[in-house]
Amino acid sequence: MPDHSLPAVPARDTRPVPACRLTDWKPWPQANPSLIGHATVAFNSGWTINSIPIFRRGDGSFSAGPPSMPQIGPDGRQKTDASGKKVYAPVMSFDVPGRALWNAAIIGALAAAGIRPDGEGAA
Repeated sequence: MPDHSLPAVPARDTRPVPACRLTDWKPWPQANPSLIGHATVAFNSGWTINSIPIFRRGDGSFSAGPPSMPQIGPDGRQKTDASGKKVYAPVMSFDVPGRALWNAAIIGALAAAGIRPDGEGAA
């Protein structure tokens, strides 16, 4: 009798592929209650984003902001607000769902690199 069984097929890996990976981490050298550093992240689509600010929220978790650039006045100096704080503007923005996806991807890349909000790891 002929064997009509199918050959064994290896199980497909169903784990999600990370959207990006951390390529550089620069802890913020100055005392700051929320900004803890800047990340550079390479996305699987082929583009890399530099200077992503990483913040520690009040609950201790991380949050990734959009990269920003200093606002320069006509005199060539960085603008400041009424309280003397330097003024920056984001170089990219998100709608609400996009913001959540951005944050999850960047914080996931940090976690995969061993940078964790509990203070353990590379931070």
